[in-house]
Amino acid sequence: MSPYEDPLLPARDQLRKKDQTYKRVIRVLRFITRFISFILSGLIIASLSYALVQYYLTRDRKISGDASPWPKHPTLWSTYMLLGIAGITFIMHFVVVCTYFCGVGAANKADKITSYIGYALLAVRVVAWAAAVGLYQKANTGNDLWGYTCSDKADAIQDEVKSYLNYNTLCVTQTGAFYTSIIEVALYFLDFVVIIAMLRRRQFKRKIVVANETYSMYQPEGRKGYAPVMTDA
Repeated sequence: MSPYEDPLLPARDQLRKKDQTYKRVIRVLRFITRFISFILSGLIIASLSYALVQYYLTRDRKISGDASPWPKHPTLWSTYMLLGIAGITFIMHFVVVCTYFCGVGAANKADKITSYIGYALLAVRVVAWAAAVGLYQKANTGNDLWGYTCSDKADAIQDEVKSYLNYNTLCVTQTGAFYTSIIEVALYFLDFVVIIAMLRRRQFKRKIVVANETYSMYQPEGRKGYAPVMTDA
């Protein structure tokens, strides 16, 4: 073996390849989760906004018996909460998806910032969806927009309001928003996969640092031999 030959070169190359593999996996998973969440959040916003618009446009109309086509004091906070959280998620992931077209570096910076917000928002999202599930289970009270549009009460007066309201469409869109929200929660499990991949990559980068330090021991004073293994941030 030459006195200047690096005996750890094969191992160092293997570490470099593994580091690049983890880097690609992390980048792809991040883009996939952000893009899918961006689309799903948009669907939730569209569905819930449609329900609220229909309510506000028709709440003052009257049907037989001077009654309203909606509950007298409907529960709206759950709809607004889910809509607000979906809106924040939509904006965060819109920023990340757009920055991917401006370059990976910009995307990584934006993703780092929005990830902190996303992790903090996760607890709020879970509470909101738990509340939505609770309201759905109590839909027989007919006091929330979702429960009412899917109730027998709405079916009974559908013919009277068919010119300006379609309860079945409202029921289907809000039910779709609910199940879409569940898919959103499931997407957060992919974030855990990303975190695991990031931790594994960090371990490999530490090994590379050790390998580079070991490599420097084989270089005589004042001689520049093989370049150390470099990793991307």
